[in-house]
Amino acid sequence: SSGINAEYGGEKDEALKAAEKNQTAADKLQDLHVMVEDLKSALDTPDSGGDTASAKQLAKKYDLLAEEIKQLHVVCDDLPEIEVDSLAPINAARDDVQCRFAELELPLERKRKKVEEKDNLREFNRLAGDEEQYLKEKEIALDNKNLGQTLMEAEMLLTKH
Repeated sequence: SSGINAEYGGEKDEALKAAEKNQTAADKLQDLHVMVEDLKSALDTPDSGGDTASAKQLAKKYDLLAEEIKQLHVVCDDLPEIEVDSLAPINAARDDVQCRFAELELPLERKRKKVEEKDNLREFNRLAGDEEQYLKEKEIALDNKNLGQTLMEAEMLLTKH
């Protein structure tokens, strides 16, 4: 009789552990669902990701979420099936989270490219401003009637510029 109770107790413990793993996975899926929604909301906001810092922050959130989803796949693949089709809702939720997460890649890439274009334009304008300033300085020297009047002054100007 005690052997039967021990066997039953062991099965019960395993069933409880399996149920606990499944519940943990379901809770993690719910958390990831919320994280995906938060990232989607941030990507949908026009101001979000408009500068380099916020674009990097969005990319970091995306990368962290990708890592969480990867870990979730490992956990879900290892879940015990308590009863027939008990994993179907978990797998469906996992697939939904994965699909919705994949849909965020393109908007994030668009934001990255937009910020990169803004940064490139800003850098171009800065360099153009520097060149313009350089040319103005040289134009003043060219317009000066007193410079380069003698051969020695002209040679010094040529070596200087």
